[in-house]
Amino acid sequence: MAQRDPGGLIKLGRGWRGWRQADLGRRLGCSASTISRLERPGRVADLRLLQRAAHEVGVPVDVLGAALGLVESHATKVAPNGPRHTEEDRMRRRTLLGAAGLAVPASLLLGVESALAEMPPPSGSPVPLDVRLASAR
Repeated sequence: MAQRDPGGLIKLGRGWRGWRQADLGRRLGCSASTISRLERPGRVADLRLLQRAAHEVGVPVDVLGAALGLVESHATKVAPNGPRHTEEDRMRRRTLLGAAGLAVPASLLLGVESALAEMPPPSGSPVPLDVRLASAR
């Protein structure tokens, strides 16, 4: 996970189950050579296949997200029953957002940066914004 090698996690999970690449390939509906390419360190070509393989071999979503660099990998602290700390809640949110990011196709993520950079069109109201805010309050 620290080496940002999601394919290595797949290989580790597959080996722990005693499966060959062909065994995992059969479960996912692809060839052993496809699994071999998926397990190689480097860039990830097929995010959906990686997700399915991780699920099949038992790699948790947050661990896969950390290996992909989508969420920060920190040691998890287990708090006793009692008051929750603000930091703990932020960590849960990051983990959830990272897992949600894995559920989104990679093609949609490519357009996010440009979508966030565009400004919405002006409202066209002749009333200044500070006056509208004051009346709304």
